[in-house]
Amino acid sequence: MPTRRRRCSRTALDELGSQTPEAGGIRLRIATYLSYALTDLGQLERARSVLEDTDAGAALDPHEQVTIHWSLARLAYMEGQPRAALREIRRAIILLDHTEDSLELARAHLFAAEVHLWADNIPEAERHLALAAGLESLAADARDLGALHSCQALVHARRGDSERARLLIQYAHEELADAPAEQGLLWFAQALTEAASRRSRRSHSQLRPSGRRPRRLGHAA
Repeated sequence: MPTRRRRCSRTALDELGSQTPEAGGIRLRIATYLSYALTDLGQLERARSVLEDTDAGAALDPHEQVTIHWSLARLAYMEGQPRAALREIRRAIILLDHTEDSLELARAHLFAAEVHLWADNIPEAERHLALAAGLESLAADARDLGALHSCQALVHARRGDSERARLLIQYAHEELADAPAEQGLLWFAQALTEAASRRSRRSHSQLRPSGRRPRRLGHAA
């Protein structure tokens, strides 16, 4: 339960301190879990306070800095602040670019693509999706692939390519079957694709011949 997890994490943080680098790393992980629990409870200000206190109180290595930026990006996204979310995830991407962690880098680009899609910035979403496409050849889990295919489906739906969007929607439904809370973009893409199909059917029905014999050129009615 989020409340129980929050209490345990808060107690651990209070007892741990950050006297050593090892303790600082453990403190960061606990703070991250605590921020997620607080976010799940809707206590966004407290979640931000936990992360910012950890950031200010420890000397972080690059991977730990990535964790902080990613957590702050997630929190800003939940707060409805896409610009702040993108600012934090860009910082994480810059740090990840200097590592060999291709999987986390692709995930970061995928997160950025999601934020841009919700803001209806299709060109930027496509740019990040191109960089996230490596998830299909990396050790990505089903949720990563489901999120990737949901985003790609939404882009194709926005571009009017309903056939490709439908195929990606099918993949995403299979990959996110056990993660209903992560299907927001998927259902958005499906709704757009179905609406486009209905419009197409109406257009074709309006273009059917009326049954009247056409007039010949040069002849009066």
